[in-house]
Amino acid sequence: METRLFDRYELAMAVPVTLDRRRQKIKSFGEPKFLLNEIAEVTQIRKEGRWPDGSPSMSTNLSVRFQSSRHFDLSEWKKTVEAGGDFAVIGFTLLTNSPAPGFDYLRKDWEMRMSKQP
Repeated sequence: METRLFDRYELAMAVPVTLDRRRQKIKSFGEPKFLLNEIAEVTQIRKEGRWPDGSPSMSTNLSVRFQSSRHFDLSEWKKTVEAGGDFAVIGFTLLTNSPAPGFDYLRKDWEMRMSKQP
């Protein structure tokens, strides 16, 4: 699971799972782990080139510069939830009114990827 917050942060949660031999059912799962990234800036990098047949080719990639990151566990997540979503209780104060330059590029890319998932 991942989401974006305040046009400046990425919050991700990962849950380790063990699947059965056919990889169709979850046999067991572990405790979730969390990662909160603060993004300093996102830039768009365009590359122009040629395909082997000589036709023009263009690609666009994103470059993300991170300001800081914070890994935390379920107990710290519960503290954050009990504090009404205030990450300061685990030592990570969010800037809620200072969007990262270029964050729109990242949001649009994320929304496009999410719309393609089943």
